[in-house]
Amino acid sequence: DALARHPAFLWHGTATIYAGDRKIQIEGDWQIEPPDRSKVVTFEIDKGPGSARSMVIDGTRGWSVVGGREQPLPEAILANERDQFYLYYVRRLEPLTRDGSTLRVISGDHDEPGLRVSRPGRRDVDMFFDKDSYLVDRMITRITDPSSGREVLEELKFMGTIESNGVRWFHGVAILQDRKPFFALTLSSFTTLSTLDLSR
Repeated sequence: DALARHPAFLWHGTATIYAGDRKIQIEGDWQIEPPDRSKVVTFEIDKGPGSARSMVIDGTRGWSVVGGREQPLPEAILANERDQFYLYYVRRLEPLTRDGSTLRVISGDHDEPGLRVSRPGRRDVDMFFDKDSYLVDRMITRITDPSSGREVLEELKFMGTIESNGVRWFHGVAILQDRKPFFALTLSSFTTLSTLDLSR
């Protein structure tokens, strides 16, 4: 019931982007109404808030704002970001009971039970659960890299919990691509929302 009443989230956090040999430290606000609405405003910590940039996705449209200049997201980046935010939709679990998704019981690498979520027009997602909290603690899917067009194996590992209005969310997540670090995020605040304002 809490999840149904609050389909959107706002969190503040810090993250590390692993770009080859570089580690880029960012901070910002993520507003998300998964699967296809989001507004993310981040800045590079060593450059300060003056380096802030925004990315907005509204259905099949997406755009960025850098230095006050707005421009549409390239199709490959938009598709990749929509696939990424869809994972938060799946992790909410509640929509899967009514959106036409097919759920199938599977076994993980260590024979742990999980669920495979299949939905027309979306990538399959495998979910595994913490045996004590019953929350999703690991997800596996495939993502198309927007730079190379190559399909990569993506794994998300969730740590800790943070709560708002009866909704328990992760406190941190580490994302691996082809078993290499790709992105790591730690939340400092988390608030549930009834809707998401994407006004410019």
